[in-house]
Amino acid sequence: MKIQLSILFTKIKENIKWLVLLIILSILCLILFKTNNIGVSRIKDFLILINYPNFSKTNNFSLIVGIYNIVLFIYLGYLYYTYEFTYSVENIIIRTEEKKWFINKNLVFFLYTLIFTIINTLLIYIYFYGKFEFKVEYLYMPLIFRILIFQTSIIIFNNIKSHDYIFLLLTLLLFAFIVRPNCILGLCFIAINFIINYLTFNIKKILK
Repeated sequence: MKIQLSILFTKIKENIKWLVLLIILSILCLILFKTNNIGVSRIKDFLILINYPNFSKTNNFSLIVGIYNIVLFIYLGYLYYTYEFTYSVENIIIRTEEKKWFINKNLVFFLYTLIFTIINTLLIYIYFYGKFEFKVEYLYMPLIFRILIFQTSIIIFNNIKSHDYIFLLLTLLLFAFIVRPNCILGLCFIAINFIINYLTFNIKKILK
């Protein structure tokens, strides 16, 4: 677990400039709202900025920031997950049980996702405070969305490397959640994704 935390912190430090850019873009977006006297009607922009699955018409700049947020999340997740494959794959093969490695990898990134989602959502809501009521779903829906994205990303990596194509099914689950965001449905998809990821993870097949 400590090793995975160290890897995650290393990847965050190496890419801190992109996180700073996200903060700058988010601030600029909020300044734009203030300049244009945007209030309650911009709850849709708030949802986009926190990565709440939402296809409603929104401001183009907030959409760009929301997409950048997701792309950066996927990028950091990919760098973190593939670290050992790039620098020390023998640690998985020789020194660690691959299933235990997989669980630790997912658990650490889940904790990062949880902390990031809470901070990101609450900081952005500060601007909108008093303009509309805060709902708990503003925390758990973006969290579920990000976890599904991470799970789908890693199974795509694993399956492409091992020449399996079950990731196509799991990608459909992600799209189903985006089209019809629902907490229970999302949690079920997370459980299905994790079980399939866990059962199909095979380091030898991936390294072929």
